[in-house]
Amino acid sequence: MALMVLLAAYLALGATASAQVELGLNRAAAPGRADAWLALDHALKALKETWDPTKQTFAVWAGLHTAEGLTWASLSGRVNLNTVSPFVLGLTGFRDTLKGVSVEAFTEKRSLKGPSADGALYQNVIQPEALKNWYTVHSLWNLNTADEVMLEAMATQRAGSAVGSALRASVRSFREQTKRITPDDWSKMGGAASILEPLVTLDPELDVNEAPEDLLSALISNPGWAVAEPAGKVQTIVQGRASQPWTMERLKTLLQVPDNNLVLSYLGVRTRFIGGSVRNSGGSLDFVLFLAGETPTPVAPRIVQALWRKS
Repeated sequence: MALMVLLAAYLALGATASAQVELGLNRAAAPGRADAWLALDHALKALKETWDPTKQTFAVWAGLHTAEGLTWASLSGRVNLNTVSPFVLGLTGFRDTLKGVSVEAFTEKRSLKGPSADGALYQNVIQPEALKNWYTVHSLWNLNTADEVMLEAMATQRAGSAVGSALRASVRSFREQTKRITPDDWSKMGGAASILEPLVTLDPELDVNEAPEDLLSALISNPGWAVAEPAGKVQTIVQGRASQPWTMERLKTLLQVPDNNLVLSYLGVRTRFIGGSVRNSGGSLDFVLFLAGETPTPVAPRIVQALWRKS
């Protein structure tokens, strides 16, 4: 699936679950498809009505609200393969997730292919377990962390080459000065913000409440970010989220880094995307959700991608 198809869903905030259920019922040529849509509709209603992200991580909430045939997980604890920079891929841990390619070869292949919402395209260059647990192709693009070549390609797809090249030049200027782009800076980038939002954002890329422990360790231990006692901080994050989700204020207090430290552009506390499937005897309904809205509650799930696979 092309990235632009998915972008259209993001901008429209997707279809409501009930509308998708109606579509599934009307086209239920395959046994089990309508039942799968109904099960997903019930799950989304429960998510919207009972999950408070300030009190429970998604993983904890989902563990308490199970349904037959339903499996789902936050995708916001993972790094986007469309945007991850060579700088991060070169870190210990990330480098080991590459399969038979160097960091340089991976980024060259990706730049030739361009942004994609199909994670299967990376099967030949990413280790299977890492592709399953460390990476995603569904996230918002952080202006301070995304690879600038891919930023230009995405902006060119969205708004033409003039916007794409101007955005890359602006981003390059900030990075050469080792400055994080601020909301005020972003608003002045030649109208790019109004064109590229909400896909492009300054919100932190990952949700530490959902990220795998080894991924957090690979990021936080980066010597360039000078986080003191990184192993201990990772353990504190993992142990703490079992009882209460981290807030940005608490996370900053724990990390004890300056506000302009790039690690704060990576590590955040909000789940934006959830992926999963509903399985029954007829097949499986694979889906991706976008959690809309600017405040933690109420949760507003929207379906941005769904595919019925017949058994």
